[in-house]
Amino acid sequence: MEKTFEFNNKTYNFAEDIQVPQDGLFEATLVDENNHRCEMVFRNGKLFRLTELD
Repeated sequence: MEKTFEFNNKTYNFAEDIQVPQDGLFEATLVDENNHRCEMVFRNGKLFRLTELD
């Protein structure tokens, strides 16, 4: 299943499906469809920060 996120007017598509908790902080590192490794930080279920690591 593909998971899509939008951040700073850019759309990121990931093959991995993650379950983001609705409370607290959650961090995930995924590879997008363009083979960029992305570190994502969620706060209370909402995407707070996305950093392309490559």
